[in-house]
Amino acid sequence: MKYLEWKWASDAGFFSYYDGEKNVQYKLDGDISVNEVGYTIKWFDEESNSPIYSNDLVQWEDGRANWDEPFVVKCKRWTIFEGKYSKEAIIALGAKLHIKVTGKHNGEDVCITLKGQNYFNLSQLLESIDRKTTTFKVTWATDEKNWAVKYKAPIFEVGGERKEDIAVEDVPF
Repeated sequence: MKYLEWKWASDAGFFSYYDGEKNVQYKLDGDISVNEVGYTIKWFDEESNSPIYSNDLVQWEDGRANWDEPFVVKCKRWTIFEGKYSKEAIIALGAKLHIKVTGKHNGEDVCITLKGQNYFNLSQLLESIDRKTTTFKVTWATDEKNWAVKYKAPIFEVGGERKEDIAVEDVPF
């Protein structure tokens, strides 16, 4: 599986993954079929000088996440939050909620993680389609500006009809 993150700087505007040695640019051309949508916490804890991470809250069939599921946020040294998801508690930690979409792109397993406005834009699109029958795609990136910060934002659009991959072991001959 390739774990893709959006490189948003104004001179970037692409997805990339870490291959064990370096970050590699990944072109998301074509349709992406969604297998699972979840939510996770990612950020950086200054005190412990380590990343903040959490378990995933997985979205149900009806499109809603199970916000009552046990939620644990940790950093390198300790658990910094445990209990039901609370937006106020996460903001107090200085952490960010990310959307985490796993699926298939050109036959490869991919996991796309986004935050902020990109999270919102992808969430809106996924709510508007039937993920069992329809795919989505990234068509291009727009130049954006928030105060003095310039960045690029991916544009998500409805893709084509979802085609199921056939595993070799499923072929009858």
